[in-house]
Amino acid sequence: MGCEVLQKVAARPAESGLSLSCFRSFDEAIPWREALDAINLAAPRPDPFSTFGFLEHYYEYDEYFPGGQGFTLWLLVVFRGQEPIGYLPLKHTEERVLGLQASKISFLVLHDTDRPHLVARTTDEPAVAKACFRWLADHGADWSLLEFHQQEAGSPLAQWPTELPRSHYRLAHWECHENSTLRIRWPNLAAYYAELSPNLRGSLSRLSRRLGETGHTEVVSTRDPACLPALFELYLEVEERSWKANVGVGVGRSPLRENYMRELMRHRSLLEIDIKILLLDGVAVSGIMTGAFGDTRYLLQLAYDAALAKLGPGSPMLALCVRDSLLEGRTAFNFLNGFAVYKTRWLAEVTPTRIMQFYRRGSLPDWRRRVGDLKRRLERRRENQTPIYGNPQRIAAEQGGDAAEKAAGETPWQACPARAQATTAALQAAGAAGKLQRLAAADWLRLMPGKQFRPD
Repeated sequence: MGCEVLQKVAARPAESGLSLSCFRSFDEAIPWREALDAINLAAPRPDPFSTFGFLEHYYEYDEYFPGGQGFTLWLLVVFRGQEPIGYLPLKHTEERVLGLQASKISFLVLHDTDRPHLVARTTDEPAVAKACFRWLADHGADWSLLEFHQQEAGSPLAQWPTELPRSHYRLAHWECHENSTLRIRWPNLAAYYAELSPNLRGSLSRLSRRLGETGHTEVVSTRDPACLPALFELYLEVEERSWKANVGVGVGRSPLRENYMRELMRHRSLLEIDIKILLLDGVAVSGIMTGAFGDTRYLLQLAYDAALAKLGPGSPMLALCVRDSLLEGRTAFNFLNGFAVYKTRWLAEVTPTRIMQFYRRGSLPDWRRRVGDLKRRLERRRENQTPIYGNPQRIAAEQGGDAAEKAAGETPWQACPARAQATTAALQAAGAAGKLQRLAAADWLRLMPGKQFRPD
């Protein structure tokens, strides 16, 4: 990645002794790498997606701006004296608005991660936020739109900052993808199952049993970086036959996204990746990818064969990952965003979030938004209903994917010999490369609720 001269800019200080530096390359910020990671660990919500290493990874392998193409890094770091006390990873992009050029500032890390945020210790958050807003206001001529995606109510970026005068800027905000996180408070899996609704508990038990009766089942898993590539290929095979492939929301949506995940698996220090694959008659039919950081395990990807939708092959995989979190002593299992209705059934707590957009008054993005708001108001009057703000891909998946799964589920399961052979070859390669765990049918079924369940 390119190396540019560090820009030391004296923002109007939020308090005496504070200064702000805007780094345009990670190379120049390396001397503060350990200090920034320490701040992340001491922040109210430490997460893997704010570490220096992950920010570098995202910069290099993001599918939309690979290698930093198409944007300029704005890594804002606030110092008290010579010591950093907080940072805000942003990017500056140019976009076409009404046929003309306009500038936008947004988070560096946006998709398939947890809520992006300003990183600082609780006591330093107000001062760091004030310093960042003052610096952005001083450089207001360089941008027309400042956008903060997925901000929860307590975020210092979710409030109107006094540093942006209302005479020059205006705020637009609306609901965004909610986060769902399971706060782990049970001593064992039996206690967790006991709090699930009888409906979900019974469904998980019944469908797991039916899945085991359909054919020979086995769960294979690994955290060994040497084995992960082979199991990742099996996951991609499952995803190709899932509803995700129909709407383009999976890992396989682009070769760049696949490469992003492969590179992430190579660096255990960023996230400890775990991949589990459910086999039915030797064929991969469900896969789940999680990553562990600190006291939290994160759900990264989940897919299952649409032909087996009626048997819910994704649910046992989720249950096994919750069990992992319990055994590891984690305090949370983070489902990330979207599909909150489903995730609350697993006792996840939902955190609403909003998109915050600060427009420079009279700019092209400001006018485009005003026209859009007017159109939406007229549409609401005609339809006499509140519009749904959400991810169009998610909505399409929920509406169209269910029908596709239902149709596929009418066909009796038959294992494909060619797919079984390919799966066997992949598992042999994985086993030869490193450590692979296997759970036979009796073992994984024993971990599901119901008559077959036995506490750990």
